Amino acid sequence: GVGTPRRMVRMARRRLPVVAAVVALLVVSPAGAGDSPLAKRLERALAVPHVSQARTAALAFDLQTGEALYTEHDGLPLAPASNEKLAIAYAALVTLGENFQIETDVLGRGTQDGTTWRGNLLLVGHGDPTLSTADLLALARQVRAFGIRHVTGGVFGDESYFDARRTGAGWKSWFYVNECPPLSALTVDRGRYYGRTARQP
Repeated sequence: GVGTPRRMVRMARRRLPVVAAVVALLVVSPAGAGDSPLAKRLERALAVPHVSQARTAALAFDLQTGEALYTEHDGLPLAPASNEKLAIAYAALVTLGENFQIETDVLGRGTQDGTTWRGNLLLVGHGDPTLSTADLLALARQVRAFGIRHVTGGVFGDESYFDARRTGAGWKSWFYVNECPPLSALTVDRGRYYGRTARQP
């Protein structure tokens, strides 16, 4: 009925981008994590003159056995580094599977009267970072395939799947817009609009 959300089109978007080379598959002899050649190499790599040991931590483990191969301050809480995306990508691949897709939906609020949709259409994002103008055109074609040629109301974007924060905790001031588009559950063309990054997706 009028005012009642009604699902019209669900388009499953492309596969979640994940890193093919997964973190680092460590398959080495677990004999003495502190004395192994791997442990010695990691100790040397972590000894950086301008970085305090109190701000350095590491954990390496065998992905096949789950055995810890090297630890250094592994319980120390530290701000995440940019390479955390590797671990997150691996966790997403394992948890969600390689065929997982982030969906973008078109929902109707109203009723269909012949070729006319009497009400509004909602474009509901769920965080797909690869949604593009071409994908929006494909969604419009799917709406047309339902026999809809006219919409009496408006077409609204719904990004409420995420919160309203535009930046991540710990972002440096120049990251916002200069390096990273604003965070949003509904971003098209990676936040680019007429060649510039838009502050409002």
